[in-house]
Amino acid sequence: MEQILDLVIVGGGPVGLAAALKAQAHRYSFVLLESQDKLGGQLIELYPEKEIVDISGHESILAKNYIEWLVGQFDETSRKRLLTEQKVTAIIPASDLVTVTSEKMTFRAKAAIVATGLGVYMPRLLECHGAEGCRNIIYVLHRLDFLKGKRVAILGGGDAALDWARDISRQTPDVTLIHRRREFRGDINTIADIKTLKVMTPYVPARVEGTPGQAHELYLENMETKQIEKIEVDYIFVNYGHIPVSASFGLETSGPGIKVNETMETSAAHIYAVGDVASYEGKKRRIDAGMAELANLFMELERIIGRP
Repeated sequence: MEQILDLVIVGGGPVGLAAALKAQAHRYSFVLLESQDKLGGQLIELYPEKEIVDISGHESILAKNYIEWLVGQFDETSRKRLLTEQKVTAIIPASDLVTVTSEKMTFRAKAAIVATGLGVYMPRLLECHGAEGCRNIIYVLHRLDFLKGKRVAILGGGDAALDWARDISRQTPDVTLIHRRREFRGDINTIADIKTLKVMTPYVPARVEGTPGQAHELYLENMETKQIEKIEVDYIFVNYGHIPVSASFGLETSGPGIKVNETMETSAAHIYAVGDVASYEGKKRRIDAGMAELANLFMELERIIGRP
């Protein structure tokens, strides 16, 4: 006989994991399906060393440590329900049940939660002469220890680039932050007290020179004077943002996300969306906002599935 689950959760980032923890607390039968080979979503794929300061109960915590803490809250039985390398291809409502199909398996449940963030993220590449194929041009900061004493250039002007500048400056005094505008999009207070950090604005990369597969020199053009300056580098970190490749599973969308109502239900019955993928008026794409959405959603699920 086919087992009917209470809940299928699509997405193994922080909000998806928090949804699974709530399902565990409610004693719901569930599975969590994550397309990547590890849990954590954007926090692990893009910013594992980033300090997070907007999570209730954690004054400040590294992204990778927060994901580790979340996973550590599951009991042994629930941990086996966190399935990786399960790319979901369809979520289909039918009568009172929802069918969720991945490339490997099919599940039927009383409800489904889409918590996929803004999907899979592809970094915007550094496009200048000589950059292609350089192994020391990096788009994701997974660890810091290899940067001790190295010459590092960081390209970008948002919060993530500023976070990188702060964190990498703790490993080496030779860090240059380069931005095309004089004003940064991110919070400049992040780097306010770093005396060793060199900031170059308004500059853009003109070309990279070095040996095959390795950048040694970064040439920068001043956007105002057109003067070219050269800096020597061991690593170039690029943070020009990421291009989301998202899936809406045929659900009604609004802007960059899936449209939901006040109970977080989508255009299809018993299919819900929370976190960055959910879209509604006044939406804030932050982890704490996703956690608040979960509280509303589980009040609705108690009506459909039952109370703990």
